[in-house]
Amino acid sequence: MNAFASYWLIATLAVGWGSVAIIVRLVEAPSAVAAFYRVLFAALALVSGLLASGRRQEVLSTARQPAALAMGVALALHWFCFFSALRTTSVASAVLTTTSTPIVLAVLAPLLLRERPSATALAATALGLSGVAIMVGIADPGEVRPMGVALGLAAALLGALIPITGKALGRQRNVATITAVQTTVASIVLLPVALTSGPFVNGRDLGLLALLGVVHTALAFTLYYQALRQLPVQGAGVLGLLEPVSAALLAWLLLGEGISLATAVGGALILTGTALVRPKGA
Repeated sequence: MNAFASYWLIATLAVGWGSVAIIVRLVEAPSAVAAFYRVLFAALALVSGLLASGRRQEVLSTARQPAALAMGVALALHWFCFFSALRTTSVASAVLTTTSTPIVLAVLAPLLLRERPSATALAATALGLSGVAIMVGIADPGEVRPMGVALGLAAALLGALIPITGKALGRQRNVATITAVQTTVASIVLLPVALTSGPFVNGRDLGLLALLGVVHTALAFTLYYQALRQLPVQGAGVLGLLEPVSAALLAWLLLGEGISLATAVGGALILTGTALVRPKGA
């Protein structure tokens, strides 16, 4: 897979992840329980598929890699911090701090992957985050809570460490086995939280969460880590900002939610930012 294909694949995945918000709106289970079942279904799909294809030793070998285990813990904590931020501070400040992942990537990628972001990538990051800020609105200072902001920033840090670790590990390991171990560990970490929230869900929720797990997580994460082999993580981080744009459009099409001027302007800035990180010829 070349840089051209990787760019469009990650852009497509980000657009597809926009439907996660729509599906979650339809799920009645608490957010922690939904997150648990999402990674559980992903782990079951990947592990069963890998075992059926005779890759048992490969899975076990990857499971012994501390980096793969850390990715699972980071994924669980990322979602936990984000959900906690939403409950602790304003939605706007929680979303804005959590989506500041590209800024964290700009700092960590040169240190951990020796990927130095270009001026164009930094400009794209600024445009994209400005677009997110406009879309979610400027929060009332009275609604912003320092603990919620800290949780959002923690989610951003964890969200940056996951692709960095995934890219480094993906140079040596099969990406499907990496995702299998990551989601298995994440489900184990989230299990106690799910149990305290009430782990039982209805059949409709199970179907929707299975969709999230198999398609939006197992398949999408595997393809994402594959694409990261050819694309800088900074560019991938900017492309990830397409998710809220897609979510807004799908909410308009499927749920009848309106699109405000702020949403349109913010979305246009995000689209401009993603265009800037496009590889030559893409």
